[in-house]
Amino acid sequence: MIKSSIENDLLGYTQKIYDEGIFNKHNEKINAEDFFCRLFKLIYGWSDLVNLNYLESNSAGIDLYSANQKIAIQITTIQSKEKEKVEGTIKKVLKHHSDKKIEGIICLFIKDNGPLKNINVNELSEEFGIKIKIRTTKNIIGDFHRFPSPEKKIRISEIVKQETSSDFKGIDSLEIFEPYYNRKISKYTTPESLIYFSAFEKNKIQEIQELFNNDKIKEYCILGNPCSGKSTLANAIIKKLNPYYKVYYIDLSDPDLNNYNILSEINQLSFYHTIVLLENVHDNIKLFNKVQQKIIRFPWLKGFYISRYHNSYKEEDENSIRNIFKDIEKFRYNPNKIFEEKVSGIIDNRVKSLKDEFPQFNWYVGDFQTVLKNTDRNLLKLNIALETWISSTKKGSRIKFEKINNERIYSHFYATHKLKELDKKLLFLYSYLYSYDISFLRIKRKKDEFDLLKEKGIILNYNTSDYYYFPHKDYANLIYQSLKKERDLEIEDLLKYLKKYIKNFKTESELNITEIIIKLSYGKELKVVSTLLNQVSVLKLLSNEFSENIRDYEVFELQKAYFLSFDNLDNDLQVKYYTLFINYYIKHKLELYISKDYSVYSNLTQIANILNMILDNIFIDLNPKHKEKLNYISDLTKKISSSKPYPETVSRILNSFHFPEWLLMIEKLPTLSSIANTLSELNTSPLAKKLLIGIVNKIDIQELALKGQNLKTVQITKSLRELKKIDTAIGTDVTNNLIKHFSLDNKIASTNLSDFSKILSDLSSISPDFVEAELTESFNNGTFYRILEREKSINHISASILELKKITNSNEDLFYELVNKFFDSNVFYDLLKVQTNINSLLILFELIKRNEVGINEYIQNKLLVSIKKLILECAYDYTLYSNPKVLNIPELKSKIDNEISTELFNKILNRSKFTILDSLLRVLRAINKEKTINALNNADLNIFVQSMCNKELNMSQSLEVLFRAKSKTYSDDNLNSNPFWYDLLNEYLIIQKDNQYNYHKLNFGDFLKAFEFSLRINTEIALKHFENDFLNKLKSKENKNFTISSLFQFLRKIEIKTKSKYNREIQQFLDLNKSKFIEGIKNQNIEKTTSGLVELSKCDFGNYVDEFIYNARNTFSTKLNHIKGNKNIEKKVHADLQIIATNKSSFLLKYL
Repeated sequence: MIKSSIENDLLGYTQKIYDEGIFNKHNEKINAEDFFCRLFKLIYGWSDLVNLNYLESNSAGIDLYSANQKIAIQITTIQSKEKEKVEGTIKKVLKHHSDKKIEGIICLFIKDNGPLKNINVNELSEEFGIKIKIRTTKNIIGDFHRFPSPEKKIRISEIVKQETSSDFKGIDSLEIFEPYYNRKISKYTTPESLIYFSAFEKNKIQEIQELFNNDKIKEYCILGNPCSGKSTLANAIIKKLNPYYKVYYIDLSDPDLNNYNILSEINQLSFYHTIVLLENVHDNIKLFNKVQQKIIRFPWLKGFYISRYHNSYKEEDENSIRNIFKDIEKFRYNPNKIFEEKVSGIIDNRVKSLKDEFPQFNWYVGDFQTVLKNTDRNLLKLNIALETWISSTKKGSRIKFEKINNERIYSHFYATHKLKELDKKLLFLYSYLYSYDISFLRIKRKKDEFDLLKEKGIILNYNTSDYYYFPHKDYANLIYQSLKKERDLEIEDLLKYLKKYIKNFKTESELNITEIIIKLSYGKELKVVSTLLNQVSVLKLLSNEFSENIRDYEVFELQKAYFLSFDNLDNDLQVKYYTLFINYYIKHKLELYISKDYSVYSNLTQIANILNMILDNIFIDLNPKHKEKLNYISDLTKKISSSKPYPETVSRILNSFHFPEWLLMIEKLPTLSSIANTLSELNTSPLAKKLLIGIVNKIDIQELALKGQNLKTVQITKSLRELKKIDTAIGTDVTNNLIKHFSLDNKIASTNLSDFSKILSDLSSISPDFVEAELTESFNNGTFYRILEREKSINHISASILELKKITNSNEDLFYELVNKFFDSNVFYDLLKVQTNINSLLILFELIKRNEVGINEYIQNKLLVSIKKLILECAYDYTLYSNPKVLNIPELKSKIDNEISTELFNKILNRSKFTILDSLLRVLRAINKEKTINALNNADLNIFVQSMCNKELNMSQSLEVLFRAKSKTYSDDNLNSNPFWYDLLNEYLIIQKDNQYNYHKLNFGDFLKAFEFSLRINTEIALKHFENDFLNKLKSKENKNFTISSLFQFLRKIEIKTKSKYNREIQQFLDLNKSKFIEGIKNQNIEKTTSGLVELSKCDFGNYVDEFIYNARNTFSTKLNHIKGNKNIEKKVHADLQIIATNKSSFLLKYL
């Protein structure tokens, strides 16, 4: 569907004409007439339409004129005496423009109004002998939707938006974004004619372009490894886009991008239907997040993103790329799966082209596997190998492509790039560093050599910093390998140059030694890493970094590098590095349920043993009496899930066991279902997700599949659904790897209806194509209908048909046809006849009445009559009175109306939890509000008190229900149940306070909630029972389990209800518990934290909000990174921070 804003833009423009009196200003009136002239041309195709006021000053009766169409157009803002205006226009045209042979007059009233409808244009046409039309802006909008082609509609809507906005400056003003086809293309890019795509790739290209062209997506991302062909794939997609799309491009790896100008230019692109292509997202995530937030705001912009899997620059989480693309549709481009086919296709295309262009040479490929080995499965190197082969062959060498090995590739590359002319030491060192994505600094006293590298375009300079880089890491690697081969350089040479390089710089901020070690270690360059760590100067730099602002992620990576290099370090440095890490972890305790933390602990334990040193207390070690004693993993994870509002409890349970113990407990679970359920419980808590990440990354997929082989299909798909939720939450891909081990299509047909719908519903988010194919086949071959006929449960039929309706797309009509056939069949009516459960029949009746499944009117009416008859014949018990579906049956409502009484209330509450009151009052009040209130006012107070005291309900839950009941039974001052509820509140609180054990067991958050709901029910009663305890709790140092969101929400409501009576005591409470609030912020989801702080900011305690944010600034920064990509949460948190981030905490707004 084409998204057009023309209605908003045109109506907004016409309003501006009135608001600013534009038709009273000559020049501006002419401009407005010009705008409508262009609009008429675009919509109606009147190419010769002109503004007559240019040719004839103040032309009488005519503003716009077309000689070809023989029409005159008068544009007016008049809103009274409309008929006189039309008649006056006609007379002027006939009097002053008889030479123009005008056959039709259009009077365009810019604003629509009622009197225009009373003007009979047929009578006027007959009276004056000329065709008359009256049009308004809304008529033009209607014609826009009727006449032009879809492509033309888009262009018109763009022009209208541009011409009616004062913000539009035109795309000629763009300096940073460039048209996609004007971008710079590397000379190593494969020529268009030689590109090869496999069948899979062609299908994917078609799929993605259809998503864009059919307006099915707002954003799309292609993820892949370096030189995997991501940009080539994107190019093929862009070539197939609808022609009305403009495609603008920016490379986020460009270090000199001006963030402000980029965001400003996006505003200009928003005036067109534009695809914004962002390449190398991994190189500038912060800027990407800003640009992406802009893109999603504008309806005509679409984002197309290209990125590697991991960031080029350091990030706290190596999966951060996955996190930011979590909610964006993506394609993980892995040509390795079809790499051999792809390479073969590229070579075949190139050889065919060469044979046509140079038939005098022999073009033989040779052994294909050898070619693959020579090119290191890298498409850039393949292209250079082909260029090497072509060059050698043209020089007369009769050589097969298989003989183009590393030696020949590097020699050709070395000669072609004239690397001999350049400083070998400098280039060798720099190309090595950038092979691992490490930017570098200019070495002193090497200015001329450096300038030559820049002049040749081999290295580039960041204008915003002192660092330099190569155009591409694989390009740098080819230079490095070529120099190694051609200049006989060895690792020893590299180490010598690297040591000299390091000595040039004295501070970590200059050298960034942390990044160098981490990236080289990640690249398994252990000899180089060991050499660096053996430098005393490096230890000094790292020690300074540790004492300042080093991040946990960096410490983790550095200790890994230290552990792997340990045997190669000098003895004294072994001890010094060990002490450095131990001192850090004494301050920042490890949590050994986390996989990464446990690996640190394991590494340092081994080193401590070697050094014969005692390992200090570097991890959270619970007192034995605080450790969880539960033996079953399922009990542990359920307790974690149920305790998620209480981070301290969750932390205690998690730290009761080390990571290997957790992993072993989960691996010992007997079935896939039990494992999936257990992992799902861990997915409910932010703290437990840290454990979950480690377990999911360690879990054996083959073993997991084996544990699912003997399960029912519905159990397997339910497990896959739960695992899919986990994948989405933590950025893993377990589900797609696991589903390959199951053959599901052969088992679905033999299931019952309930399982059939559950299986396909569970799979719809995992494998939608499979579900679509399975539904199509089962609808066409009769499988679905046979399953329907076998089903004996009315409840299952209702639920399953609704579920299948949600996932049926292309076969919706066939689905409706089969459902109609079934509901009109003897099989179904025979099933109906034996139904005696009134609740099941009520569910079915509502399904048929709402008609969400395409039942035709005749069958629907027939069914409703039959089902209602059965319902009215059924026996029923007290549960019916709280079933809202009875409201669909007038006869049932009448029956219940007759039974509403005090006895009914007493009978129902006597056997139920107090929570039944919500649904009971909903039904009874809808049937007869007055009777319900009167019956309630005489109910047995003791029965209601006992129902409230049900052991499954805590005080805050019961009081919340009581508050809602009071609201539902208030009609006016004369008709309400307030006295009954007040007595109930008083009696309930007396009983609860008498039970001192349970009362004092109530945590502070639930206490506040209970107090707040009591205040809302009756302030006087609430204060009588709660005031002293409230004041004592505010003074207490023993309050625990602070949940920021609800705590501050209830404090604010209490402040409002008590008219700030306790502000001094609340302030003392805030002062007393500052550290606990900071800890609470660390442990709670950020969106709940900001909600709570917004609530607090609305009280007289705004200064505390600012202080809490500032003191927890590192936590906020980390958590803001964690929610990137989750649009709903980001939007909500950002809105909250706009309110609360003031003074010291305003830095967060800059961060955003």
